[in-house]
Amino acid sequence: MRPGKLAIGIVVVIAGVGAAAVASIPAFLIGYAIADRWLQPHSPDWGEFPMALPFLAVLACILGLPGALSGWLGRGRRGWYAWVVTPVVSAAISGFSCAAVCLAARESLLDPVAFTIMFGLTITGFSSGLMSRVVAASLQWPARQDLADPGIQDGAPTSSQVYSEAMRRVSGPGFALLVLGALNVAVSLGFVWAFATKEAAIRDPAPLGLFAIYLALGLLMVAGGSKMRNLQGYRYALVAAIAAMVPMPFLFFGFPFGLWACVVLLDARVKAAFRR
Repeated sequence: MRPGKLAIGIVVVIAGVGAAAVASIPAFLIGYAIADRWLQPHSPDWGEFPMALPFLAVLACILGLPGALSGWLGRGRRGWYAWVVTPVVSAAISGFSCAAVCLAARESLLDPVAFTIMFGLTITGFSSGLMSRVVAASLQWPARQDLADPGIQDGAPTSSQVYSEAMRRVSGPGFALLVLGALNVAVSLGFVWAFATKEAAIRDPAPLGLFAIYLALGLLMVAGGSKMRNLQGYRYALVAAIAAMVPMPFLFFGFPFGLWACVVLLDARVKAAFRR
């Protein structure tokens, strides 16, 4: 497998998992509203449900992985069935997995909590499969190109025109990576400072390590966005774009911008402009 195909595969899979993470919160809230309205509305205690949303989002990412992989493996299928089968199979995997756990635990599928979780996971699984299929279909698997082509021949653009067009295309997503990285750094530093000033940091340093990872990802996005805007360090910029797609507890909105940067970076002409 060529490195370019591997990079596209990673982007497609992360796009599917990221879609599951982004869709998980509204999906679980919709499931909660349905259960609260029609399934024993006065019996369950939903006080702890908002606290469980981050853990449910992680579970949605895990169960969204099969849909992401199927979207990547089915990239060459362009028929209508590919667009239907991939998200439906992904939703079925998520929904049936939750249903199997409920039945094994002898819990009713119409229990409000069980229904909420099963509904949310089914929707996130569908979102994961659909997003990975869309990204896989939109990305090309191009052969290696070179900017050292001669001038205009039969209407073909010159290398300088290709370079100018590439510079225009990377400007927006590169700036988005810069802003996301700066926000991530600021939020991470704020959490690190707030937690480090508490005595709990001495007893449990694990959150400090987690926010240190987020801080490193933020710095990576800042550096990668800067390099991307200057058409330098292609692999560094691609890693930064993928990092922006990684679901984070307080920066879910980075996913679409990271995906945008990946789509631009994986274009054949933009890749050629980085090698100029």
